[in-house]
Amino acid sequence: YWITASNACFTVVDTVFATFINIPQILLPADDVGCEGDTIVLVPTYLQGSITWNTGDIGPELVVTESGVYSVSVDHFGCLRSDETEITLHPYVPLDHVKMPNVFSPTSDILNERFRPFLSYDPNKDICVAPTLNAEMSIYNRWGEELVSNACSWNGEINASDRVAEGVYYYFVFLESTCSESTETREITGNFSVLRTEK
Repeated sequence: YWITASNACFTVVDTVFATFINIPQILLPADDVGCEGDTIVLVPTYLQGSITWNTGDIGPELVVTESGVYSVSVDHFGCLRSDETEITLHPYVPLDHVKMPNVFSPTSDILNERFRPFLSYDPNKDICVAPTLNAEMSIYNRWGEELVSNACSWNGEINASDRVAEGVYYYFVFLESTCSESTETREITGNFSVLRTEK
């Protein structure tokens, strides 16, 4: 912009430069999930001005190694903007410790009610709900008919309510344990017995 001022004696011309700073509303990526031991680097989408983090760090990036909510504030010539994201780091599921049971008793006694993979060192932990584990299990009867597919656990029923009979059944399980820094896959096959002894 420029301005001109004049009188009978002289004329003065001056200019001024106006810069409009447009800091994006979204500075950080969406909430993210990883594994304990992963390193996640947060970098805001706007890198000019003063950048501070709620951890006390100052600079264009933040290295995250723990679960939590992280926020960043950007100050560029008095124009302020802030944003936050939540990072959740889950325990890594080591596939070499994943086992399958050889007996399954869906008898409504609360114990052993679902056929599912488990960790050898923590059998009560339900790894089917682990965000970093993908499990696709198929179950077959002795004639090779597929009863269940693409499941992580099974309650001993087919067609939502028909209970299978006691006997030997066969399974194929594809496991994929993923983290931002590593991916591991494994296939497990075998057989198990369904027991329905009611007390």
